[in-house]
Amino acid sequence: MKRRKSLDELDTKIVKILLENGRLSSRKIAERLGISVGTVINRIQKLESEGIITGYTALLDHERLGYDL
Repeated sequence: MKRRKSLDELDTKIVKILLENGRLSSRKIAERLGISVGTVINRIQKLESEGIITGYTALLDHERLGYDL
């Protein structure tokens, strides 16, 4: 069984921002956190390679697509 990796404070902040808006650019994330773009890119790549971030998805408004809910 894989051991769960604990995130440091910066990784946690990056993940929370991505959960709010997965399309936000690394530049915007860096600006919000007051860190370099390179740091954001490296952290996201690390989170992806470790399987913590497993993908990105689009959320659809089914009513606007004509489905009755």
